[in-house]
Amino acid sequence: MRAAMNAFLTLMAILFAAAPAMAEVEYKSGFHLDWWKSDSGQSATQYHVPIEVSTELGNFGFKVLTAYVQNDVEGSDGSDHSFGGIVDTRVNVDYAVIDRWPVDILFALDLNLPTGQTNLLSAEAISISNPDTVTITRMGEGFNVNPSISIVKQWDSLLAAVGLGTIIRGQYDAANTLKNYDPGDARNLTAALEYHFNDRLAAQLTGSHTELDKDRLDGEDYFQPGNINIFGLGITYAMDRWTLNGSFKSVLREKNELSTGSGELVNEDHNSYGDERIVDLSCRMKMTEKTNAVLAFQYLTLSENGYPSTNSFYTSDRSKTTIGVEVSHQFDTVWELGVRLQRFTTAVDRNPVDADDTDFDGGTAAFWIAARF
Repeated sequence: MRAAMNAFLTLMAILFAAAPAMAEVEYKSGFHLDWWKSDSGQSATQYHVPIEVSTELGNFGFKVLTAYVQNDVEGSDGSDHSFGGIVDTRVNVDYAVIDRWPVDILFALDLNLPTGQTNLLSAEAISISNPDTVTITRMGEGFNVNPSISIVKQWDSLLAAVGLGTIIRGQYDAANTLKNYDPGDARNLTAALEYHFNDRLAAQLTGSHTELDKDRLDGEDYFQPGNINIFGLGITYAMDRWTLNGSFKSVLREKNELSTGSGELVNEDHNSYGDERIVDLSCRMKMTEKTNAVLAFQYLTLSENGYPSTNSFYTSDRSKTTIGVEVSHQFDTVWELGVRLQRFTTAVDRNPVDADDTDFDGGTAAFWIAARF
């Protein structure tokens, strides 16, 4: 397997090295910093340097993405964790069939190549697992294969799309206490409708359903994640120099099945997940012919889960508010530079079980540079 991955990476390197003679190639990198601090005394910073290369050859698209990541975490008990390195490499290949059949079709293949770090200390893996605090929540996984197909059809003002995908996930050491961890495969069905009322106003309706197989540990059933259903509404209003976007999304997760310790799984007593709702608002403005700015606002709420407040599995109501701004400038046909700043605050109803489950706040500062040759 390792030899095959090395051969694949070599092939991709040759492709992108030769691509400038065949098509435009975009190289993108930068610096991204996340930081957060909680009322309970926990704090952390994460920075990463992404490296992305993409190109198109006819109806084919190719993209390779990896990053160097450094994490520095301080616990409420004064413990420190500092760890970093290269993360997994993501490879995407897609093929579009446009204006040839009654429907447009996009075939895609996403690969996760295990070039990153696994077998972290359990405390290290947990410290970066919350997507509300840091951008990169895993340093490494197994070899994953994710084929998908999307079908799009347009009738005058109405556009409809449906997608079907599966992800086959490989075994890896998720932490020093989770060796030979085999995450279950997953299947995903998505659908979307978009209606254009006129040249300026459009509305969107989206939905998805994800089914996940059992996770296994050392060959035995370990955990069965519940299915996930997502529903969304959106609206877009575009003028000559600015565009407004608004959306509402609801995430509903079903009950999990937990291990009894004897290789069997049973339904949990209550649902571990509360209902999640997300409101996004953004305004994109064309400042000059070469300069664009985006103002963004997000409000997320997560309801308390189904366990009683005295249970160790209980999580309380919480909300997260994020505001941000991004400015990008196209210097010429080759170079583009962007800067993004975000600030967030999270309010957590006091959890009587977990003293560390408290309010926290943080932010993001990032810049990126892209070159097209």
